[in-house]
Amino acid sequence: MVDRRRKRDYMYDEYAVDKAMRINLGIRRRLAPMMENDRRRVELLTGPAAVHARNSDHLLRDEIGMGDNVYLGDRNGVRTPMQWNGGWNAGFSSADPERLYSPLISNPVYGYQAINVGFAEAIVRTRCCPGPEV
Repeated sequence: MVDRRRKRDYMYDEYAVDKAMRINLGIRRRLAPMMENDRRRVELLTGPAAVHARNSDHLLRDEIGMGDNVYLGDRNGVRTPMQWNGGWNAGFSSADPERLYSPLISNPVYGYQAINVGFAEAIVRTRCCPGPEV
């Protein structure tokens, strides 16, 4: 029991310093903020799942580097609208922003203007399938 508590305390100290990031006996954060937005570390942790479960064209929230909003309460901090593009409501909906079920992530590092599927797909295309050399 002591060992389990020590491991949990280590996890909290490393990945959930703010008490708002903790829920029950775990943490509620997205991978990119926990890995300090280090793209290589995020790819290392999501790569095996991406290869095993689906093709590389299908990008999910953690794989594109979306952030979280731990101040929304419960697990809603990681249940924010998908960031499809940098446009209106991140391409998620044409509704008024106030009518969305959860607010968009709008900080400059993880917000939809900086991190979205369109941007991530462009990066994947340039890495995997570069155009002809000119």
